Formats: sequence, structure tokens, C-alpha cells
Amino acid sequence: MKSLMAVGILVSLAALAASGPRQGPSGERVENGRRLYAVYCASCHGRAGRGDGPVAGDLKVAPVDLTRLAERDEGRFPRDRVHQSIDGRLKTRGHGTSEMPVWGATFQVSGSDHDQEREVRERILDLLSYLESIQRQE
Repeated sequence: MKSLMAVGILVSLAALAASGPRQGPSGERVENGRRLYAVYCASCHGRAGRGDGPVAGDLKVAPVDLTRLAERDEGRFPRDRVHQSIDGRLKTRGHGTSEMPVWGATFQVSGSDHDQEREVRERILDLLSYLESIQRQE
């Protein structure tokens, strides 16, 4: 039952994410994403996103350099693929079954009595905006 609910949440998140970002300055979205990144991602991927976080050496597979995602995808930030990696729909090398948490579930507040899909979607979109903003320009 839990896995069925998780699939439903992930499908809903994908549909909501496809509807586009919330209104407001993109700088605000990037800044919100930067804060989320510092809390949830920097320990593995490093402060600058280069895969050199303080726990990176303890992982079986080194975290990816997040500043080179666009470079590895012909210069275009792979927004959909990164979104699916964050929310857990896409299994990627190094993430295994549990090394990279499924943030779609983690971003929810336990015990909340309201639907959290919108909040989770916004957090993931903020994080995507930040990751897109740190892509190397070469």
C-alpha cells in the first residue's frame, strides 16, 4: 500500500512539475534552491556542487559533479532527468537503492494534515533552478 501511494505521489509530482514554476522572481527561486541544496545535498555533492562533499569519500560511488550536468548533455541542462533523480523516479548510477535519499518523500512534513504535493513540488523546482544556475559556462 505504501509503495502504491509513493508511486501516486511521484506521478503527481511529475505532473505538477510539468505545469511550470511558480510566479515570482527567478532569483528568489534560485536562492530558495541554494538553501535547500546546502541542507540536503552539499554533504555529498560539496558546497560548490563538484562532488567533493565531506561524506563523498565514504560513499561506494563518488557523487556526480553537478556543475557539469549541462556539459554532459550537449550544453542543455537536463531538467527532467535531474528532477526524476531528485524525486526518486529515476535510478541512477551511484544512487543505488538508498545512498541518495528520495527527496520527494523527504521534503514532506511528518504528521501534517494537509496535502503537501505543492510544497514538495516547489522545493524540487527551487532546487532544480539552483542546480541550473551553477552549470559551468565553458
